Formats: sequence, structure tokens, C-alpha cells
Amino acid sequence: MLRSWLHILLPLAILGLAIAARLSEPVAVVNIRAMVFDTFQRIEPREYTPLPVRIVDLDDASLEKIGQWPWPRTVVAKMVTRLTELGAAVVVFDIVFSEPDRTSPKNIMPLWPDVPGKNVLAKFAERIPDHDDFLGEVMAQSNVVTGFTLTNGEITRKPAVKGTFAKAGDDPAPFVPFFSGSVVNLPQIEKGAKGNGSFNMVADPDGIVRRAPMIVRLGDTLYPTLAPEAVRTVQGAKTYVVKSSGASGEQSLGEHTGINNIKIGQVEVPTDANGNVYVHYTEYVPERYFPAWKLFDEAIDPEEFKKFIEGNVILIGTSAAGLKDQRATPLSPVTAGVEIHAQVMMKTLRELNVEWEAVAKEEGKKYIPVNIGVGLNSGPCCVGNMGSDQRFDYSVLGDAVNLAARLEGQSKTYGVDIVIGEDTRVQTPDLATLELDLIQVKGKTVPVHIHALLGDEEIQTSTAFQSQLSRHNYMLQTYRGQDWEKAKNFLAECRNLDKEGRLGKLYDLYAERIAEFETNPPPADWDGVFVATSK
Repeated sequence: MLRSWLHILLPLAILGLAIAARLSEPVAVVNIRAMVFDTFQRIEPREYTPLPVRIVDLDDASLEKIGQWPWPRTVVAKMVTRLTELGAAVVVFDIVFSEPDRTSPKNIMPLWPDVPGKNVLAKFAERIPDHDDFLGEVMAQSNVVTGFTLTNGEITRKPAVKGTFAKAGDDPAPFVPFFSGSVVNLPQIEKGAKGNGSFNMVADPDGIVRRAPMIVRLGDTLYPTLAPEAVRTVQGAKTYVVKSSGASGEQSLGEHTGINNIKIGQVEVPTDANGNVYVHYTEYVPERYFPAWKLFDEAIDPEEFKKFIEGNVILIGTSAAGLKDQRATPLSPVTAGVEIHAQVMMKTLRELNVEWEAVAKEEGKKYIPVNIGVGLNSGPCCVGNMGSDQRFDYSVLGDAVNLAARLEGQSKTYGVDIVIGEDTRVQTPDLATLELDLIQVKGKTVPVHIHALLGDEEIQTSTAFQSQLSRHNYMLQTYRGQDWEKAKNFLAECRNLDKEGRLGKLYDLYAERIAEFETNPPPADWDGVFVATSK
């Protein structure tokens, strides 16, 4: 009798233990989840794509050239002025100016010894503007976001609120990180800023920063963190809309499950229940940084670094070890805190291309587009609501989906906006497509033909495109046949027919390959397959 019930009771017992473990969130489960998250990050860090976010770094070289930190507020003001003149879209401080500048005349005079003439100097010093007042005035004439930090101490003064919060659904306050104290900027500095955000980071128990809060709470007041406040400021938006369980269009099945997403101007950012975003980190990229000392070096032509500044969100922070703003991430035990803010901001700005252009036109500045590649593929996949109460979303899984993701990554390699798979091309015979390559994408063993989608039916039937298609196919045929001279001739014809230069990077790539193969020929049985080493 008992044996007949075992096949029912045993699975139920196992299921019950699994549910209990899931609900109780034991330390072991949390640690395993974190370990898996870190492992995936190290296996596949996010590929760096240049976006309009840069870091002006108070690095060791800058401290050596300009002087120890903190610098006089007049020097900081000069830095803000220089960045504004060079066209920065917004200047964001991952620094708090909580104490008066000790080099201000009124503060430095009492430190002088009583010597003849001191009283005369003191009278002149009274006429010199206070350094903190001066910095506040300079900030008021620029587009600046100041930073503050929240603590578990006491509130000395609440940070100024620059952007308001609208709430849809449950009150988000109980779900976001709570603090009882604050360290804020001096009032005259805070007043001149267009934005004001917390630069708090909430590390996991092992000290690693895997996620970043978008909202924090001091007492009963909500505040944005630095990255969303910069995104709000650069758009000229006034309000954050926080959507939680119970809001229209948000599924919670009657449960109070927390925050679902935050809308910042025109950008909607999905979050976890506590208003955090998980950060898919890139590896360290020197291109993201610009040493602060160069802004003050008169020997350097500003045009040399204007392209780094113009139209970009500029974060001012430090990588200097002595200033102790170093954090651990899944990719590195030592990462500058300002870089984490930059990576969160870049995650958000991917959806901001249209708004960025509008802001640039309104301010009379050069528009620098955020380029995005698209990968399209066709095939069977699993579609629907997936996940858990921690992260539940409508998603799609399958081999065809994975290939589409790989194709998206190849758009940069071939210099085209949209890359499609062979199955998609077969199902869209009336569209204008050109074969890009026969490629073995990373993580796959079977090569696939990939194509560029260049236009609609009208373009596909045009004489110009048909001529281009014909010469392009001959080029691929002779290239795969290892007839390098003919391939070069057809390549030259393809360039001449590419009047708008849309395929310039593609043809440069084939020119480089042909030159390499002429020097180092592939094997006689080479099948023309290119093996991708990146995603």
C-alpha cells in the first residue's frame, strides 16, 4: 500500500522542498545565483558600442599636474566652463561638494599669521567672490547634474528635488533602498544645478555590484540616482513615472510585487521589483575615459578633443586609487565607481536616439546619432511569458533566436544596418538583399549565408540595384573560387556602382581579405567560410 503511494508522495515532497527553498531564499541559493550571473558576464561581457557618454577622469596624472583633491572650486568652475564651451550636452558630477572651499578668501585669511598689512589684505579679500558662490553661478549657466550620497546616519539637510515623481499602481516607496541620512552639496552649488541625483550603489553581500538602483528613498522622499537624473536632464524632462504592480497594463495577479519599470521622459527602463537594473558590463575600454588635466593644458588644441566632448553626456569622477571610489564588479575587483554610472547610463541611452536629436537641434548643437544594428532570422522558437516573481517577462527562446542575436552583432562588422538570415531572405524574395558572407557565427559549427536588407520592392526591381546585385554576386563567386584578380576587378565595379557609399565598409573588408589571401593563400579545399571570433 505504502509503495503504491510513494510515486505520488515523493515527487510532491521534492516539489514542496523546492518551493520552500525558493520562497525562503536561503543564502546558498542566492550565492549560486550570483555565481551563475558572474560566470555568464565573464563568458560574454557586453560588447562596447560607442554611445554619447564619456568620463572626464580625475586620474592620478591629473592630481599630479593640477594638485591634490579637492581642487579649488574656481578650478572646478573652469572645468565646467570649458566642457560647456566644447559642447557637452550635460555635465554630471560623481562628486559631492559638501564643505566650503577652504581656499576661498574668507576662509583662508584666518589661517594667515598676524603680519603687517594683513588687515589691508583682508579688506581686499572681502571683495573677491566666494569660490562656492562662483561655482554655483557657473553651474547655473550650464547644464549640470550634481551628485549626493545617502547614508544610514542622520539627516543634516535634505537634497534638493529637481525632478518630480508620478506613481502608477502601488506606492513604490516600500520597495526601493531606504536611507536615514544624507551628505549633500552646499546650497549655493546645488541651487545652480539642473539635476541632482544620488550616487549610491548597493553592493551584494559579497561586495560585488551586479545591479544599480534607479530610485532611492530618504525618509518619505524618493530621489533618482545619478544615471537616470542625467538622462532626465539631457531630455529636458520634468517627471519620472514609476509603474508598479496594479498599474494599468502591468500584470501582478492582484499581488503587490513591486516596481516594473520607470519612464524617464521618452525612455522606459524595465527594472526588478526594487527599482534596480542589472548591469551587463563591458570590459574596461580606455576610449571611455579622458584625463581631466588635458582640459587645462593650453598647449593642446581643443579641436583635438572636442569630438570627445561635443554632444556627449560628460561624467566627472575619479579612477585614482587614493580617492577610494573603487568598486568590485563581476568582471573586475577594481572598477571606478564613475564607470558603473556610465555603463548604467549607456544602457538607458540606447533607446534615446530620436530624443537626442531633438535636444541637439533645440540647443543648436551638432547631432551625434546613436547607431543601432538589427539582426533578423526566421525559424521555430518558444514565445510567451517566462520567468519568476523576481523577473517575469514576455520573451522568446530558441536556436533561431540565438542566431538572430549573432546576426545583430555582425551588423557592425559588415557596416550595414540590418542583417538577415537565409531563411528570412527566402521568405522575402521581393525585398532588396545582398549576400554579405558565408559565416560560421560564434557558438555554432554549421556555416550560414547572411544577407544585408537594403530596401523594399521598388529598390529591388530598380536597374541600379540589379546591376549592383549582379556584380556583387560575381565578386563573391570569384572570391570563393580563389580567383583573386577577377575578384578585385569585380570589387572595383561594385564600389563604382555603390553611389551612396552604403557598402563601403563591406567592400573594404573584402579588399583586406583578398590582399591577405594573396600573400597567405587558404587551402585548396577552402569552402569560403569565414569563422567569426566575436559576437
